[in-house]
Amino acid sequence: MKSALPSPNAAQLDFALTYPYDRPDHSYCLVGSEITAIPTDLSLSGRIPVIACGSNAAPTQLVRKYNNINTNPIYVTKAKLDNFLCCYSAHITSYGSIPATLAYIQGTSTDCHITWLTEQQLEHMHKTESVGKNYRYSRLDNLNLFCEEKGQIATAYCYVSLLGNLQDKGAPIAVAGIEATPPPPLQLDQTSIQEKVLAEIAPELSVTEFVFSNISNSQLRRDRVDLIKRNAKAFSYPYEQFILT
Repeated sequence: MKSALPSPNAAQLDFALTYPYDRPDHSYCLVGSEITAIPTDLSLSGRIPVIACGSNAAPTQLVRKYNNINTNPIYVTKAKLDNFLCCYSAHITSYGSIPATLAYIQGTSTDCHITWLTEQQLEHMHKTESVGKNYRYSRLDNLNLFCEEKGQIATAYCYVSLLGNLQDKGAPIAVAGIEATPPPPLQLDQTSIQEKVLAEIAPELSVTEFVFSNISNSQLRRDRVDLIKRNAKAFSYPYEQFILT
């Protein structure tokens, strides 16, 4: 017999299952909750370029993370990154989503964004990324990263999954809605990746039950992460330098 679960909250479920949210197909500036165009006299001096391969490119997520934080504008630029793929990390967030990470795959190109952060903004971002638990913060050198506003960039920073990426038939599972060339073997949206994971570790549950039980029971969520990470593939890039682990 199934154990009783608390009644799901519709807003929580929607937030979990719409990851990675609406990622504008252009560069933008975020001030509070207001989205504006990148200024024509944009200066990125003193800012740190951090690759956003998942929800950190979405205004919804940035507003959530920086809510009530008195900070400067956040500049988010559209970019394309060669030899990497935006795929799913082998963990589940506290808000119920299976989040994104990068995989190094030569010959692949992926759309992405870059968040240009001040030191203060970066320090706060670290706190939201579970650095040391789910992600490490690294510098990637020798990149072929083309920024819509700045042009070619050889060095940028990113959050790399410590749990590795979810695999299907030996290949990373790509995040649907983020264009990659050539098209990856398997590209799933959030509901579909949840269905795939729960079919392997909790087939008795519906997607709604699976998501909400992960939100409401942190120990259960950690136990499930221990299961799904067993067949994940660790991130490996020869020009990665660990900054925070």
